[in-house]
Amino acid sequence: MTKYEVLLCLYYYLDKEYFSDKNKSDEYINYISSINPDIWSDAETADMAYYQDYLKICSSFFSGSECSVQDGLKYARRYLDAYNTYEHNQFSSNIDEVVTVFGKCTLSDWEKIYHWVKNR
Repeated sequence: MTKYEVLLCLYYYLDKEYFSDKNKSDEYINYISSINPDIWSDAETADMAYYQDYLKICSSFFSGSECSVQDGLKYARRYLDAYNTYEHNQFSSNIDEVVTVFGKCTLSDWEKIYHWVKNR
């Protein structure tokens, strides 16, 4: 997986969870809206600042250009934990619900989303 594929899989998992239960916090909705890769055809995410933050955080523990699918899930979790800390320290806000919901993502779920992303 590339860093961008990790982010895509993260987004599509969180988006799927939102549509299965729309009773989510404003922070959850704002987060997935900001990382949505499908809003603009010429951008990696809806809000480029989120993508830049993602790359900066992810690059601190994801070296190289690709990783295994299993490591991709691990890196997505590490990124969310680090980003949640960043949100809290910088803006006194959090994405706790995002971290909690994503914490339920199994390797099987992740693999299915990855294969869907690769073949879409």
